[in-house]
Amino acid sequence: MRLHHYVQGRPPVIMPGRLTPDLLFDFENGAYSYFVFKDVRLEKEVSKVASGLQDARVQTWYHLNCAAVDAAGFAAFMKHVRDSWLSTGWEQEVKLIILASHQGSTPITDWIMLIKVTNALLNGHTCKLSDADLRNHIQSHVYADTMVAATVTELHLVNSYEKYKHALKVVDNARI
Repeated sequence: MRLHHYVQGRPPVIMPGRLTPDLLFDFENGAYSYFVFKDVRLEKEVSKVASGLQDARVQTWYHLNCAAVDAAGFAAFMKHVRDSWLSTGWEQEVKLIILASHQGSTPITDWIMLIKVTNALLNGHTCKLSDADLRNHIQSHVYADTMVAATVTELHLVNSYEKYKHALKVVDNARI
């Protein structure tokens, strides 16, 4: 089992094993939190957290290139790690997870949050779904009775994605 450790005030750690998009996302968020908590200077960010990715391949690459990697910055470090050690096509796999999802019996707010968090894994990639794409997916994969109620209340006329999600929550809660 892969473990992701994060303790406030300490750099995040991912134990050796298969790197996944969600583990790297958690690592990155933990690192940013650590940088703020410890007031880490930009030029020191990578060196403060690189050892937390305990995969031997990452460690070897970092130690052989630490001066250049540190100088490039944390965002470049994370991009290189994703490009080098995630499986080819991982972005499409994440996108397909979203597109294959259905509300089912999950409360609408929980399902929408899961979609939103999963889509956040695609930040900076062309595969990331836009708000319009997410709205279309939600409309077409929401629980059938919720969709009927949403149609009757004319939610499709609500232009704002945020207002649409809120209104859909109200409709779904009434259905439940």
